Amino acid sequence: MERKADDMKQFALDSMPSFVERISGSEDFEKFKKKATKYGLPMMLVFSENRLVLNEMKYLSTEFRRRVLVAHISLSKKENRNIFFEYGVRGQALISAVPHTGDEEEKQ
Repeated sequence: MERKADDMKQFALDSMPSFVERISGSEDFEKFKKKATKYGLPMMLVFSENRLVLNEMKYLSTEFRRRVLVAHISLSKKENRNIFFEYGVRGQALISAVPHTGDEEEKQ
């Protein structure tokens, strides 16, 4: 890689920390929901057709770390299609914020 502005920019973006959790099927999504319930955090679900995590999502996951859990759900994985239908997503990229309900605290 040469030392040009575009190359250095791409290196910096690729090196950016990411706390986005990639979901690969219903089992991963259930683990993600349990983690959100355990720590009492809201969930930000990023639905997209692409497998790549956007740099903006990396930034948001770093900025709001320990305040919100961010998950990337890709339509290109067949295992994730039922999650898309569960939340009513029809193929376009979408960000959905699911607040923490606190139901677990009331049960205890």
